Amino acid sequence: MTSDETQLDLLWGVLAIARYCNLTKRQAFHALEKHRLPAGKIGGRWVASKAALVAHFAKLTQTEGIARYQGEVASDHEHQTSVKVARHG
Repeated sequence: MTSDETQLDLLWGVLAIARYCNLTKRQAFHALEKHRLPAGKIGGRWVASKAALVAHFAKLTQTEGIARYQGEVASDHEHQTSVKVARHG
C-alpha cells in the first residue's frame, strides 16, 4: 500500500470492500454492480473510500435502516440464484 492510498483511505477490491461493510464477497459484488455502494472501477478494480462508505451507511440508518439494505442485497441474490436454478434445472 502506498502512502497515497493510506492518505486517501481507499479500499481496493471487492473483498476489502466486503470486509469493511461486513458483507459477503458475493453481496458486496452485487451491491457494487447495482450501484448501491459509493464506489467505482479503476483499471478494472473496484475501489471505494472508507469515508464515503461510512457516510452512505450513516444515511441509510437515518432513512431506511441497515437491516432493510442487507435484506435487499440478500433478496436480490436469492432471486438471481433461483432464476439460474430454474433456467438450468
